Amino acid sequence: MQSKQLQTSASSVAVIGGGIAGATAALHLSELGIKVTLIEKKPGLVYGPPICHLHAGGNLYREISTQQCLELLKQSVDTARLYPHTINNRPTIIAVPYADGGTPEELYERLLFIQKAYQELVNEDERNKVLGEPEH
Repeated sequence: MQSKQLQTSASSVAVIGGGIAGATAALHLSELGIKVTLIEKKPGLVYGPPICHLHAGGNLYREISTQQCLELLKQSVDTARLYPHTINNRPTIIAVPYADGGTPEELYERLLFIQKAYQELVNEDERNKVLGEPEH
């Protein structure tokens, strides 16, 4: 009887932190019908860990190694497989600030590498095709 009371009285929660863990918890709880308030101290969720930035070109950060790039891609695919409804396919613009010291063309090789790695993940398991067609 007490567990029923807990379930009905827990109709709203606050999640502190909008990183991947907080955002995932908030999403899952809301899918269960629980009212969720997500509290993030930064101006938006895109300030979270790199996995949150796949849509914003996180894999193109010059600061991460090729191995980290592969891990980020795999983690992103795994996350998208768990939460396919969170994918928002839209055009991406790659812009490099002057302070970066590099050019967008220099990132092209990394982009081709990511595309090839994604194709390999899809070849391994068709269910990995969660980010669209590899050639796109």
